[in-house]
Amino acid sequence: MRRTFEKLNHKKRQQYTFSLPFMVIIASLATCVFIWVLSPLPRFSGERRSYLFYYHAPIVFVFVFYFFDRAKRRIAIPLYQWVIDAIVILVALIRAVFHFPPISGHALFLTYVLLTAKSKLLFYTAAMMFVVVVYMKTFILHDLTLIGGTMGGLCAAGLLRLFPIFAIGNRRNE
Repeated sequence: MRRTFEKLNHKKRQQYTFSLPFMVIIASLATCVFIWVLSPLPRFSGERRSYLFYYHAPIVFVFVFYFFDRAKRRIAIPLYQWVIDAIVILVALIRAVFHFPPISGHALFLTYVLLTAKSKLLFYTAAMMFVVVVYMKTFILHDLTLIGGTMGGLCAAGLLRLFPIFAIGNRRNE
């Protein structure tokens, strides 16, 4: 009886921790911090500063929802997925500050999230942001990095699909 109560209490605590209002508040605060940190950079001076608000800031919302999705499922996520997640995030963050590698960090991250999301909230938020990125890169910026970023996200998500096959194959050989 006590063990059942503890399980229910843990589930209730977990639901409260990852509730929508809590995540929106954290996402809003993270967005403000993100803009505050990046705004002094020379890349975002003058007219480009508004670029932070309508292009870079919304990705922080997706990232916060992604972070909570991964935190909620942290026990079920295998090590190889954590490694691929870290590589995707690192490349996307490097691209946010520097012009290297020549791919879209937004497209890379969003494609990866769309193909690996378990939460509907995360999926729909990433899908809406991906539509914005495709529109901006295609019609406003005329930026071909969209293709490379999307292909990178597809490859990273494809690697996740391949790793379990290799793990199962190795178990059969033993």
